[in-house]
Amino acid sequence: MRKRLPALALLAISSLLFAQQEMNNAAVIKLLKAGLSDDLIVTTIDASPGKYDTSADALTALREAGADSKVISAVLMKSAPGPPPSPAPPISLHDATPAAPVWKMPAGVSDPGVYFLAHDESWKALLPEPVTRKARGVAKSVATEGRIKGDVNAIVNGSSATLTLTLPVSFLIYAPEGSSAGDYLLLRFHAHEKHREFRLEKGGEFHRSSGEARDTVDFSTQQLAPRVFQINLGRELGTGEFGFLAPQDASDLRSDAGHGKMYTFSVVK
Repeated sequence: MRKRLPALALLAISSLLFAQQEMNNAAVIKLLKAGLSDDLIVTTIDASPGKYDTSADALTALREAGADSKVISAVLMKSAPGPPPSPAPPISLHDATPAAPVWKMPAGVSDPGVYFLAHDESWKALLPEPVTRKARGVAKSVATEGRIKGDVNAIVNGSSATLTLTLPVSFLIYAPEGSSAGDYLLLRFHAHEKHREFRLEKGGEFHRSSGEARDTVDFSTQQLAPRVFQINLGRELGTGEFGFLAPQDASDLRSDAGHGKMYTFSVVK
């Protein structure tokens, strides 16, 4: 039986507790040599942070220093790994809110313009053709500050477009900044031997609002992203020569410039 030294023991354990010293094998041996009771040493081990060597040689050294089974058991328990962390609750597929898909510009679409969906499911650019206001029958009035008062007809050289499509067909409009697909006109040409022709205005009014829209074709759009719109044209469109006229080019045709460009295509059976 070890000799009890209450005052010295109290001093030793107090210095350890107040300093919050990390316990180890050497500290336990120090308490044993100070004459602390086994119960007090076990309490100190349990209450203090510690890092112990539990190898066979280290446990033998503790036993030779006077540690009984309770002290050695306390060292072993303190060195045992803690319980594993609780697993995270499973995520319910019903409760999870799916992330909104990130829309990406389709391959082949890079600059503002008009594109068509090819047979290989890729988007191809419609190549624009020059369009010019037809001079005959156009008159300007000083009283209307130069506004064109007669019919505004425009022509594109050549009897047909180089691009030939069959219906149904899909188009994609990548509109310039500040405009949308609703600002575009889809026009049906009147084909002649050497050119194609359409009427843009009659008597200074747009066909779309004049009631004589024989050259404009209504279409609906689906917005895919800011400034990006898809147009699907069915068999009701019929065959013939057609072209998309961008808002800026329509404005240029009505202005003193009198020319612009159109995205043209032919529809065959």
